[in-house]
Amino acid sequence: MSKQPEEQLPIGRAAFAKAFCADWISEHSKTILFSFLSLFVLSFCLFQLMGKFSVGSKSDYLEAQNAFSVWSEGEESDPKALKNLEKPLSRHPELQAKFGNHIAQRLLSLGETKKADGYISAALKRTRELTTPYYSRFTDNTLAISHGKFEPALEEAKRLKADLEQDDAFWEGRDKFVKSGTILYAYNLLRIAALERQVGSKEGELKAWEELVKNAGWKERPVNMKMYDPEAYALLAQNFTQGDVSLLDFIEQRKKELTQ
Repeated sequence: MSKQPEEQLPIGRAAFAKAFCADWISEHSKTILFSFLSLFVLSFCLFQLMGKFSVGSKSDYLEAQNAFSVWSEGEESDPKALKNLEKPLSRHPELQAKFGNHIAQRLLSLGETKKADGYISAALKRTRELTTPYYSRFTDNTLAISHGKFEPALEEAKRLKADLEQDDAFWEGRDKFVKSGTILYAYNLLRIAALERQVGSKEGELKAWEELVKNAGWKERPVNMKMYDPEAYALLAQNFTQGDVSLLDFIEQRKKELTQ
């Protein structure tokens, strides 16, 4: 299949992409680096959770949901709001499966690493028996990143990428892990690009962005069909779109800056 010609952003969108490039990195870099990628676990656990809850217990779930909304909407972490959120969680530890990861990610984004550590450890303990080691490795690496160990984290992200690519059995299973596995793979590619930037490797960052675009199939046929899922990459793009400028717009602008 012949390679499609490289598309240029319309002048207005290119200017917009360039203008918010630094802001985009600042706003989203922590999300990229700290994502847990346990969405499928959360969905599974929540399904089991709501099926087992009594009517009275469901009110605790709603209480936790409302408390989380109040706490997460603030620009800074409100200790009182967090305490209100932790009350229903303490009564029903199984609610941690729904809220624990989200709490940890927000605490990390606010720079409250020590508070987040407890939630991360709990998330790891809950999910190790439910998932393959790949998901635990991604989450373990999140903990390393939260402590500023960017170079070791980059090497681990690259090892995870290679191990996923070589594990045919994982991708041929065609069970509930396949789509979530593609999401894991896609987010890890994005994490590699962010970590390359974090350690100051322009060449590595450029290569990582190019590999993400190729694997996502955003310009041509994906290079790794066995682990390709358009819905997974659409979810990735949706989570990192700002206004009319898509993740691909940003990547193209970033690639131009890296080659100037």
